[in-house]
Amino acid sequence: VGLGYQVLNTALVRLTANAGFGWVNENFDAGVDDSYTAARESAALDIFILPDRVQFFHQHDGYFGLTGEDNLFVRMKNGVRLGLVGGLVTTVQHDLDYDRSPSPGRKNTDKTFALTFGYRF
Repeated sequence: VGLGYQVLNTALVRLTANAGFGWVNENFDAGVDDSYTAARESAALDIFILPDRVQFFHQHDGYFGLTGEDNLFVRMKNGVRLGLVGGLVTTVQHDLDYDRSPSPGRKNTDKTFALTFGYRF
């Protein structure tokens, strides 16, 4: 449950933000499962340097537990999307996930670097 707002929506910049409340349910393969209520905030920013050619993007979601200091996780995506020929695109993306209380034996930060190719309709 929450509210969102589209702060900017121009040909060159799109910025959205939203916040609200939610329920987090963590099912671990090892360790005790956890669930809690959380405040949620998220934002997305797209900057179109050259429309249909070069796009920078940032997206994140943060979940802040209303009980317990260790109930926090954040997911973030940053990258550049390049239009190639016709509808073909490639994306260079860095994902970062942070969990203050990960499953036992796991690190609290997970990073992924991706290079993808696709088609835009």
